[in-house]
Amino acid sequence: MFFNTSVEILRTTTCQYDDDGVWQEGTTTQLSVIANVQPLNERETEQYTQILAGGNRTISLVKVYTNAILLTDAQMTGQKADILLWLGKQYKIAMQEEWQSNIISHFRYIGVEVVQDEFSK
Repeated sequence: MFFNTSVEILRTTTCQYDDDGVWQEGTTTQLSVIANVQPLNERETEQYTQILAGGNRTISLVKVYTNAILLTDAQMTGQKADILLWLGKQYKIAMQEEWQSNIISHFRYIGVEVVQDEFSK
């Protein structure tokens, strides 16, 4: 188990057309957040592999607990998911669950390992 530590997140701004109608790619920035990152157990892996199957090549999955707001893909707005850099691998933030309570409010995210080519397009 990993305890809360600083992790790096890559965030890409939304791509859009400029005032002249020219397509502009989003820019990527790197930010640090405090999070607890853990591998999924066998039961969770089976559950999320079925949910996230949609043609994605799942290599490995992690769960991320943090009070930071991370971004997932949003087709309607063109928003790209954040990328977690963890132990030399890159994980696309694929799902968000809000765990809001009066004790310790936080978010739980599921990250799906991706290869460089899959998210740089």
